[in-house]
Amino acid sequence: MVSMGYYKNIEVEAQQLYDDELREIVEWDMAHRRIMSPVDRMRIISDEKLFARAVVAWRGVPAPMKAANHVALQTLRRDIRRREKQSMLGWVLIVVALGVGLAVLVVNL
Repeated sequence: MVSMGYYKNIEVEAQQLYDDELREIVEWDMAHRRIMSPVDRMRIISDEKLFARAVVAWRGVPAPMKAANHVALQTLRRDIRRREKQSMLGWVLIVVALGVGLAVLVVNL
């Protein structure tokens, strides 16, 4: 039995192998598959000038976010705040240790 992750990995690998122009054609076609008829899509893709204009108009739409930039992979704000609190606690402990060391030094003199 083959898992869905297997097919997703094949799709990702294929996307990395194709050059940018072919990838752009495929992405444009996938985005317009439900909007346009197959005859109209083929007419636009086969005409180089018309396709160039269609792609320029389509580029105004933001591209989907890459998986590497997804929010789930980003550092959470509470993790950052926790690190800030931990570093502040470290500095407080260092100052207390220096104060105790200085007090012991003064008392022994």
